[in-house]
Amino acid sequence: MDDERASGATRPEQEEAAAAALAFVREGVLVCDRGWRLILANGAAGRLLGVRPEDLPGRDLRAVLPAARTERVAEVLRRAAAGEGGEVAMRMEPDERWLHLRCEPRPAGGVVCCLDEVSERRRWAAEEAQLREQLHQARRMAALGRLAGGVSHDFNNMLSVILANTAMALDRVEAGSGVHRHLMEIRGAAARSVEINRHLRAFARDEPATPRVLDVNETVNETLGMLESLVGDGVTLHWQPSAGLPPVRLDPTHLGQMLILLCADACEEMSGVGCLTLATAAAAVAGTAGQVSLTLRHNGRGAAGAGTATGLAMVEAMVGRLDGRVEVERDPVLGTTVRLHLPARQPGEGDPDPAADTGEPLVGGDETLLIVDDETSILKIAQRMLETLGYTVLPAAGPAHALRLAQHYSGPIHLLLTDVIMPEMGGHDLVPKIQALHPGIRVVYMSGYPLHLIAGLVVLDAGLPLLAKPFSFPDLAGKIRAVLDGD
Repeated sequence: MDDERASGATRPEQEEAAAAALAFVREGVLVCDRGWRLILANGAAGRLLGVRPEDLPGRDLRAVLPAARTERVAEVLRRAAAGEGGEVAMRMEPDERWLHLRCEPRPAGGVVCCLDEVSERRRWAAEEAQLREQLHQARRMAALGRLAGGVSHDFNNMLSVILANTAMALDRVEAGSGVHRHLMEIRGAAARSVEINRHLRAFARDEPATPRVLDVNETVNETLGMLESLVGDGVTLHWQPSAGLPPVRLDPTHLGQMLILLCADACEEMSGVGCLTLATAAAAVAGTAGQVSLTLRHNGRGAAGAGTATGLAMVEAMVGRLDGRVEVERDPVLGTTVRLHLPARQPGEGDPDPAADTGEPLVGGDETLLIVDDETSILKIAQRMLETLGYTVLPAAGPAHALRLAQHYSGPIHLLLTDVIMPEMGGHDLVPKIQALHPGIRVVYMSGYPLHLIAGLVVLDAGLPLLAKPFSFPDLAGKIRAVLDGD
């Protein structure tokens, strides 16, 4: 009666208001006595539990909660009955919904429980965790890419020395001799290493596209060794090339990169154990030269949410830029099939082959050249090559040394050959200082980094040529002579 007088409402009115409030709230409310018998349940509780609300009173709470048999839920109920609160997430069967259960002791004895569906929140949390994992993987790949780019740069310097010394040695031995054959083997191995280094740069994603007309089968053959190392001993790799493929036009290194990305995804879906098949085929497309299909099949199921599948997304973007398309088929029994459809080229439509080494004598001159590189081995071999061609060479082991030489050299310096990125001062900063001392001097940059990556670090003068490392004797001689002659 005191409560009624204080609120101005009768007990029936208070009970009706409490019932309305319970019916209004989204959370399910369950109240049981000391013997676990339910004495109150709102409509939300019935909906969440899949039971009519009017059927809940009188039932045992532990029987109503399907997950109460699990140790975690049973522990929360025991703690609530003993006077402590607790909460737990429980999974509902068979619809796999997740409910959040919070239990508190009831002052009059028994337990009060609150239920809330958290399936959406758990899905958001899972998606957030997956996105965080993808971000973590992307950062790891970026770090590995930077490492690969640095290793590639150092590797280019070493290859330049090997190729240049081999070329100079070949000029001094008799063709067909045993030493000549050994040197040719060294040159061939170095040339193959250049291609391996391009794959390393492709992994680092700092190699610009240099598309050319090629045979897909030949390019895949050249990549098989790397792919076998990538997939490991637990995966059997089969290669099924189709004969008579039309040519396609793309960067062979980028094709290798696509295969690496797809094989990495496949290994993840197979958990490192299974069978992976690569195959090619030609297909006719009306009004075009047709297309070449490169297929990758594996017995990983590729279920949604398994792995990050970042490789496939990157491949789809790369193929799209080639005006091709990607098809993906997933079968719970047979596994996953990815097909890359690449547009073919008409016979004879291909790019001309790059000029081969004709064996003609290299053209030198009597000009004075200033060479600047912080890598001593590159500096020495470039000096030897250019002096062989008749040039006067001033070698500088860094920008400060180059400035001292330029200041004190009494004669004209006709050309500056400088590395782009050096510790104390970049080549782009050195050039105007040298030009101030020797007006009219010609300039050639050289670098083991690709041009577009250099552009992200320094601003080069427009129109100045770049000699890419590793360079051969003909590359160096031809570039220097062309710049000096004003070509």
